[in-house]
Amino acid sequence: MIETFLQRLEALIKKEGHSIRTFEIKCNISNGTISRALRNNKQFQIEVLLKIASQFPHWDFNYLIHGEDKESMSNLEGPSSNGHLKLLDQIIQLAEAAKKSAN
Repeated sequence: MIETFLQRLEALIKKEGHSIRTFEIKCNISNGTISRALRNNKQFQIEVLLKIASQFPHWDFNYLIHGEDKESMSNLEGPSSNGHLKLLDQIIQLAEAAKKSAN
């Protein structure tokens, strides 16, 4: 079982056939953001997660973030569930609230 968010992210990136750099390019994420997070076991900003979600809407973000759905690794092609959409809505709301409080 994959224990951490970063380990699950790295496994999904590999499952999609990307290197870390090609994944960053596809998601329009700054060079080294993901590799530094993986190397240093550090999290990144919510905006990065939103960019990933926009490029990989078929990913199960309940699994990615919480590790809840063990079937996700074998079923990456399936459509998003209502639970997935609710989680993404929560992520977007958190990002918007963070932007408002920063201003």
